[in-house]
Order: sequence, then C-alpha cells, then structure tokens
Amino acid sequence: REEGLVSKIVGLLRSETPRVRARSAGALHNLSSDPGTIHAIRVEGGIAELVRLLKDGDGAVAASAAGTLQNVSREVASRSMIRESDAVKHLADLLCCDHVQCQVCAAGALMNVLGPEISTHPHSKPRKAFSKLISQCLTLG
Repeated sequence: REEGLVSKIVGLLRSETPRVRARSAGALHNLSSDPGTIHAIRVEGGIAELVRLLKDGDGAVAASAAGTLQNVSREVASRSMIRESDAVKHLADLLCCDHVQCQVCAAGALMNVLGPEISTHPHSKPRKAFSKLISQCLTLG
C-alpha cells in the first residue's frame, strides 16, 4: 500500500544528501495529489519533516518541500498542523529567496495554508488583497 511507500519516502527526507532530500520531497509532491496519500504523509510525520526542509540551505530541497506542503494543505487536518508549526514564517522567508521555484511554491503553499482562513470565497476582498500581497512579494523578490 501507499502508506508503506510514504513512510519510506518520509524517512528519506532525513538523508544527509541534498539530492536525496530534494528527490524524496519531489516524490511526495507528485504523490500528494491524492487525498489518501495526503493523509498518509500527515500520519507518517511527513509534515514536520517537510517544514524542517523549508530551512534547508539547498533551494531545490526547500522548493520541493514547499510544493508538497502546498498540496498537503488542501486537507483541513494537515493545514491545521502546518499552521501550528513554524511553516508560515519559513514559507514567508522563501518568498524573498533567490530560487524562483522556491518562491513560487512558497507562495502557493501560503495561499493554501492561510487563504481559507482569510475567506472561503476566492473573490472576497481580503483574499484578493492577500493574493496581491503574495504577488508583490514575488515581484520584489
């Protein structure tokens, strides 16, 4: 089952090798379009590992972690765990890094993590303002 696979991949997020960490986070990113896999990532401790990787000095690693958190944050329970961690601060920091993919994934993750709390309606004024703020952060780098 995928739960066993997810557990093994989550373990690889702790690798000493940046390339292994990046590819493992990338694999979780690819798998995290499925609700069952999102649940498995949360249950297997993947959220804490992904949040830790947001602080990784390697841009590819942080980008993959942010992209996975973007997908995982579609689940309410995962979104709550992400908000309770230091993820929002670290995702905001990534908006100003010099790795474009990192910036884009961090922006998407922030929209998914914080957006529903601002407003559930995608065209509400507060949500549009938040979206504009994220866009300006990306533009200014």
